[in-house]
Amino acid sequence: MSDKGWLKALFGNKGTDATPPSAPPRPVTPVTLDLSLLKMPPDKNWLACIDFGTALSKMCMVQRHRAGTTTSHHVRPLRVGPEITTGSRSFLAPSTLYILQDRIYFGDRALGVSAHHNDPERECFQSPKQVLSEMEDGALDVPPTTRQDPTQSFTRGDLMALLLAHLLWQGHTAARQEKLNGLPPLRFARPAWKPDRVRQGEAQLLKLFARAFAVAGTLREQLADPKGLPIAHARAVLDLPHDHDELLGLIEARMEIGEDEQDSIDRGFVPEATAVAAAAICPEKSRRRVFVVVDVGAGTTDFGAFVTVPGNGDGRIGELRRGQRVILRAGNFLDEQVVALLRDNAGLTQGMAGSIASLAYLKREAPQIKENLFRKGHFVEELPNGETVRTRLDELLARPPVQHFADELWARFSEAFSVAIGFTRNLDPPPASIEIILTGGGSQLPMVRELLARAKQTDLYPVTLVDAAPPWSKQASWSPAFTQLAVAVGGAMPVMPEQR
Repeated sequence: MSDKGWLKALFGNKGTDATPPSAPPRPVTPVTLDLSLLKMPPDKNWLACIDFGTALSKMCMVQRHRAGTTTSHHVRPLRVGPEITTGSRSFLAPSTLYILQDRIYFGDRALGVSAHHNDPERECFQSPKQVLSEMEDGALDVPPTTRQDPTQSFTRGDLMALLLAHLLWQGHTAARQEKLNGLPPLRFARPAWKPDRVRQGEAQLLKLFARAFAVAGTLREQLADPKGLPIAHARAVLDLPHDHDELLGLIEARMEIGEDEQDSIDRGFVPEATAVAAAAICPEKSRRRVFVVVDVGAGTTDFGAFVTVPGNGDGRIGELRRGQRVILRAGNFLDEQVVALLRDNAGLTQGMAGSIASLAYLKREAPQIKENLFRKGHFVEELPNGETVRTRLDELLARPPVQHFADELWARFSEAFSVAIGFTRNLDPPPASIEIILTGGGSQLPMVRELLARAKQTDLYPVTLVDAAPPWSKQASWSPAFTQLAVAVGGAMPVMPEQR
């Protein structure tokens, strides 16, 4: 596949003409919010998990079944992304919106419009989960930068709600295509936030999803219109009066909530490494196994330690809660480092007229440049200003911020690994090795793969890299995308790891 072939496979070859109609029909603003999506009784024979990703979002539905009997027929990832072939959509939805003139564009359309607009002073609104992970109270109530919203018509929370509404409408539509009346009972994946951040982060996420459901039920097909959503209409719907407590009560009624209030899973939220474990680990009847999971996304890297309890169809997965760790950096951080390296190599200066177009190009193409650099080991390209920029992979890996990131990965991995080692001391006989599972879009990064080699060098305990995809998934048409779908798949499993 060519350098840009994977982008075409993911996003398709749609045109990117962003010019709105010369006289668009004036939308009729509803008088009240339409809460029918929230009030629609969910099909309780199924569960769904929403993985609201930093770069790509995913959803999966799983039919309720007995633990240990999972087959590919029980699991249905939802096609919430762009059309890739006629009548077939991607499972991966870009977590992106772009504002141009009087319109808001979502997902792959936002990326296309942004590229076609090619304004170096503008950027998409994206990385929403990173916003939730890093921001303090009240930060969602302030406007984004003028680069993201030149109209200054919205707060960050408004744009998050609109982006989630787009995702929910795509999920609702995809679930109906799977013969359900809409999304079934829900869980929400989240990073393994620190204990003092968990309740605040979950509350913010729940509030956003409740509002987004109401917006999605009101705007409906307009959220998927390739001509964009009129800003005035979006603003009018966001301003419709609503009862916050009513919305929260309705969203909670749609969630899979258990009895243990101290367990995040019973609150309807699943740490990402925990979700991976539920999808990837299959308890065996004859032996106890110990795992460390590393899930590397665009915005966060999550770690967890797990143990299987043997059983003949009733085996269980236990999570060693002390092994939960998270780093609030991942693939997007490396994109930034690629841009910084190429900027320096090309002698570009922020704010200089001759550098603006080239810097905008590097920022826009950073994910693809990074992909090529890791695959080929070198990169050479002519920039919009006519200068040729080149670099090598070893240059990127030698940058102090990248080395610090690699060290931070190792430090958090080592902490989860140590918890797993500690648990083996209670086992007789102990497992032959601690098994490592790598998932997420960044699982192939050199510093992530290096974790296994460094663990072997410590000689603290034997380690084995195991295939993240379980045997039951091998026959599924979507199995090649398992590492990116693992969180959404596992988060929808009826039986989740037990917290220890």
